[in-house]
Parts: sequence; structure tokens; C-alpha cells
Amino acid sequence: MSDARPSDVTIQLLRDEISRRDRQLAQIGSRIQLYADVVQNMEIGLAVWAHTESEESVGSPPPVEAGRGRWQLIATNPAASKLSSRRDLLRDAALDHYPDLAHAPVPDLFEEVLEANAIRDLGEVRYGDDKSPDAVFVVKVFPLPNRCVGVTFYDITDKKQLEEQLSRSQRVEAVGRLAGGIAHDFNNILTAISGYIGFLGDALAADDPAQTYVREIEEAASRASRLTAQLLAFSRRRAIKARPIHLCSLLGDLDEMMHRVISEDIELLLLTEEGPCVVKADPGQIEQVVMNLVVNARDAMPTGGQLIIESGVVQIRNPKGKENLEVPDGDYAVLIVSDTGSGMTAQIKERIFEPFFTTKGKGGGTGLGLATVHGIVKQHGGHITVASQPGEGTTFCIYLPIAGEEAGAEEVRKPAVAKHGIAHRILLVEDEAAVRNFASEALGKLGYVVEMASSGSEALRLLKKDPERRFDLLLTDVVMPSMSGKQLADELRSLQPEVRVLFMSGYADEYLGPYGVLEDGIDLIEKPFSMSTLARKVGEALA
Repeated sequence: MSDARPSDVTIQLLRDEISRRDRQLAQIGSRIQLYADVVQNMEIGLAVWAHTESEESVGSPPPVEAGRGRWQLIATNPAASKLSSRRDLLRDAALDHYPDLAHAPVPDLFEEVLEANAIRDLGEVRYGDDKSPDAVFVVKVFPLPNRCVGVTFYDITDKKQLEEQLSRSQRVEAVGRLAGGIAHDFNNILTAISGYIGFLGDALAADDPAQTYVREIEEAASRASRLTAQLLAFSRRRAIKARPIHLCSLLGDLDEMMHRVISEDIELLLLTEEGPCVVKADPGQIEQVVMNLVVNARDAMPTGGQLIIESGVVQIRNPKGKENLEVPDGDYAVLIVSDTGSGMTAQIKERIFEPFFTTKGKGGGTGLGLATVHGIVKQHGGHITVASQPGEGTTFCIYLPIAGEEAGAEEVRKPAVAKHGIAHRILLVEDEAAVRNFASEALGKLGYVVEMASSGSEALRLLKKDPERRFDLLLTDVVMPSMSGKQLADELRSLQPEVRVLFMSGYADEYLGPYGVLEDGIDLIEKPFSMSTLARKVGEALA
């Protein structure tokens, strides 16, 4: 009878095979754990649905009925749970992308995926309701073994918001460049209109009935000028005449005007701190900021309310690692304008500084008021924030850098208007014919001797043709083809060092900054200008 016991060799082989399989199982277990850790910690949401004919398991979500079976959610990772607590996330996502599924259960999409054995990419899908902002997911549905289907949700909400903010910023910048260019061209036209209507008014008798038409045209031109000023302020292309000013004093000076603007059923409270609150700013533009915000607040309180305007000094010190992107660290003079009006939704608040955006009815506004405010504040190196809730009013906070010097009296240069018989010689250089002709005629009426050129190169040809020809003043546009006014001025000064220079332009700041004409001590007249303004500025330049 043979011995049925395995040999030592067989036993050892069995032991080796068991050890090998144990190692394989350990490796598989380790790999499964690795995959599980990846799935649990990845930012992409994952949900797994299984096809089942059985009753739902205890504690599991109820199965979703479909035309060809029942589907049950059997697993999700933490990222999927964070995306939405709503059970109809997948349904909304699918129906948004496939309107033809409106009368068919979403699981039919699962059947299609399994039958095709292919990934179905739903693309970018927006999701949300009135109580929460939209979220944007990249959604994909893919087949799994054992008649299961996986769904991934990749949250790209932040990415889309950044893209939309960048797109909005680029659109605003493009509109700003367009607005600045249009305002510049329009200012040339307004200079001629205002100038020649002034000539007409002077030519008519004081009691001439046509003087009524002259005044109406002058008022229309004035309104158009204010509109172009708004466009330039919005686009940050208007020259600023900055000087140290007391913000609190400026508000006090505006108190009477603000009371005239608001209605009687609005209570105005002006709260200003005592002590220095000095900023280096253009007082006219800061007044425009205040009045625009006051008008905006008035319109938000059609049945009355309270308007509070505060000013003072604040120090912004953001916690380390938590920098406030709206207002960086620094010392600021703050202007706060609060109302108890209708307030704004989050969607409206995001767009209030966009040009031409308005919630007012047709004819109720240009949509440039807050865009202008934003442009002026940024042009002064400041920051603006807004807080608002529907039915709870609105608060604007404007932060302007504190000036390094006290506000003092401005140096006043006594205007010097040319007198008949004192014939200063002026070289007038302007590429716009209407402005050139008006300015020449106006200066001639004031007793000046004027020679004109349409460009810098033409002006230099005149000088080279007669080197002995001397000029007391160069009156030149800044931005011209082939040669700028500053380049022309430098060339002329090299030939005639004693010549005075007065620049003129329809836009400034970002356009004029590179031309070097915004420095202290440089004279600039803004278009549109009248004959009286031209006389004053020329007289000051020659004084």
C-alpha cells in the first residue's frame, strides 16, 4: 500500500504558491486602497449608479425608475457630496444638455451609455437655483462593469467666474478706449460749435430775438461737454488738476448743493471728523463723485429715506496671508455714502460700474454715473467698495490715499488778457481744421498776430523757411500725426529758447501721460474751450 501523504517537495511548492498568492493579494489590496484614497481625496466628484431589479436596500437612496429597469445610487466620493445635496443634480445636468430627454427619465441615458459602451460627455453644465449662485460642472457619464454607470462632476465654477471677470474687464477697457477716442473727437467738434456760436452771439444785438436760439445752442453744447467729460472720467482719460484738499471741508462746501439735489422727504446727515483729512485730488472731480452718488441714492429712495455722508481717516491693515484685494494696506481718507433705499441684488451689484448699465427706465439715465465714479476714483489711485441688500439700502465706501502735505492756498496766477496794440506773435498748430480756424479767428479778435500750421512738420518748415521769424507763444495740440505737440515744442525751444508754450487737447491722463505734458509747470487748455477761456489761458501763458 503506497503512502498517500504529499512529499516535502510538494508541501514546499504549495507553501510557495500560497505565499505568492498572499503577496499578490496584498499588492491588490494595496492598489485598491491606493485607488480608494485617490477617489476619496480627488477634487472631481464621482457617483456610481447600479442597474437593479431588487428592492432598495435599507439606508440607501430609492432607485430611480426607468423604461428598462431600476437604477440606484450606490456610491459617491466626498467631492460629489460637496457639489450638491440635491438628488436631482444629474437630472438637471442631463436635461440642460439634452432637452429631448425632458419627458424621459435620466436613467435612459445610462442605458444608452451601457449599450454604446462609450463615454458620454455632457460638457459644461450650469446648476443652481434662486437661493444660490450658479455652479458650473464638466459632467461625464461612462460605463462600468456589472451594469454600473459612473458619473463625474468637475467643478469649474471659480475658473468660469475668473474668465467672466476677465472678459468683463476687457470689455470695459475696450469701451473705455472707444469712449476716450469718441470724446476726444467730439470735443474738437464742440470747440468749434461753442466758439462760433459765441461769435454769433457777439455779432447780434442784445435784444435780437435770435439771441434766444444762441443761448439754447450754448446750453446744448454745454450739456454735450458735460457728457464728454463723463466719458473721459469713466475711461480715465481726463486730465486731473490734483492739489492737496481737505476732504471734510469739500463736503461742507457741497452741503447746500446736496440739499438742492435731494427731495424734501430725504433726511441728509453729514458726519465729518475734525482734524486733517487731506488728499491730493482734483476738487472738481471729487465733487462730481459725491454728487453722482447723492443722485444715485436719491433715485433709490423715491418715497423718502435717510442719506448719510461720512468722511474721516482710516488705516487698512489686512491680516497676514489674508490680503484684502479690494483695499490694500495703507492710510486712507474715506468717504462713505449710505442710503436707506431699495438696495440691490448680487447680480446688479456685480454690474453697477459697467458703462451704460442702468436699472432705470428708458430715458431715466445714461448708465455712466457710477462708471464715471469708478473711473475718477481709480484715476486718483483710490479704491471703491459697495455693500447692498435688497430692501436694506446701499453703502459706497471710497478710499483715497492720504496726502503727504497739508492743503494750502493754490498759487494764483493773475490772468493777463492781450490788449489791442500789444501784438504778441502766436504759432498755432492744430490738425483739426475747425478748431484751428476758430482759435485763429478768436486770437485775431484779441489782438494777437497768428500764423497757422496743420502739423508739427509744417510748422517746422515755416520756421526753417524764415529762421528770423520769432514767436512769443506756441499754441499746439498734443496728439497729432507724425509729430506730437511736445516734440514740436522741444524743437522750437531749441531754436527759440524764450518761446512760451500752451498745449491743448481733448483728452488727457493715460493718453497724454506718455507725451510728458502733465508735469508741473506745463500749461494745458482742455477742449472744448470758449473764446473767453482761450483768452484767459493764453494771457496766463504769456504773463
